[in-house]
Amino acid sequence: ILKMDSKRSWMSDYRKDLGWDKLEVIKEFKKERTGDIIFDAQLAKKLLGLDDDWYNKVRDLDDGFWFLKEKLEEIGILVMRSGIVGGNTHRSLDIKEFRAFMLYDNVAPLIFINNNDSKAGKTFSLIHEYFHVLFEEEDIFFEAYAEDAQIERQINFLTAEFLMPQKKMLALWNTHDDIFIQIDRLSKSFKVSKLALAITLNNLGLINRKIVDKVKTESIEYFEEKTDKGGG
Repeated sequence: ILKMDSKRSWMSDYRKDLGWDKLEVIKEFKKERTGDIIFDAQLAKKLLGLDDDWYNKVRDLDDGFWFLKEKLEEIGILVMRSGIVGGNTHRSLDIKEFRAFMLYDNVAPLIFINNNDSKAGKTFSLIHEYFHVLFEEEDIFFEAYAEDAQIERQINFLTAEFLMPQKKMLALWNTHDDIFIQIDRLSKSFKVSKLALAITLNNLGLINRKIVDKVKTESIEYFEEKTDKGGG
């Protein structure tokens, strides 16, 4: 955090010397937001210059993450990634401790992504922290210790709507098809994890909690299998 704060501080001073003011995207979001999840998620996309079906224009999860990362950097948000502490390859960043954080600044907000997270996890964290920038709310502590849990929940709903629009989800969901096949298909389409998709489907009343728990168990087992390989 201290290392990233140093980078943020340097860039902030540099940009101010060049005459930068508060990022336009932050000012516009504050001026136009209504508090409605669907409208505000749509607004956040518009401020990035994204079409509603942007996810159809990227190949896979990797491509989706890099596409969104570039969009954030184009509007002035710094995005840093690493899977180790500093340059020490023997000190891995544990995703059980954190997946991402955001250091706020009017002209140089910085998002840090834990590179040891899953591809889908990094995309969700990226957009989650983007909303923290728009809310002008620094995000360092874990969800369990957040001072304002209400804002954290609101941002989670906004992130889900940004990545998985309700209108699109309802239009694509077929109650007669196999649930797990649909979850797999839609997660690939929206470039999100199966778990994130299952949680959203549950919030929409399309699947029950037992299915979410089953997807969660399978996701944890898969992630541990893919990451527990040792090495640098």
